Amino acid sequence: MTTKQITVPITGMTCANCSATIERVTKKMPGVENAAVNLASERGTWVYDPGLVSQDQIIARIGDIGYGVATAEAELPVQGLHDETDARVVEEALAKIDGVLQASVSSGTNVARLEYLPTMGGQGGL
Repeated sequence: MTTKQITVPITGMTCANCSATIERVTKKMPGVENAAVNLASERGTWVYDPGLVSQDQIIARIGDIGYGVATAEAELPVQGLHDETDARVVEEALAKIDGVLQASVSSGTNVARLEYLPTMGGQGGL
């Protein structure tokens, strides 16, 4: 079994009970092997089986129990796109990167727009 790890910036925590609640609830999700949430750093780290649960499902569950996840956005130039088929290929490749939540690529503007978890990498790391 291959596992993945994500680190997520969490908003809305005010006490140790908040972090404990997020840990407890997300650990119950099928495929989540470990959850560690730190109130002081406002981050949580999950080790999970991507065959059973996705990063999007973990993030959604955090939202379901009343907390937020901070995300970042970036626009990156992309060279060599000839048409929308090329753009879709690049878009699909970007969407598979751990920490990328959404990706859209336009062959008309040669720009990729990303929404990502800033704890998983910055513009230089994507």
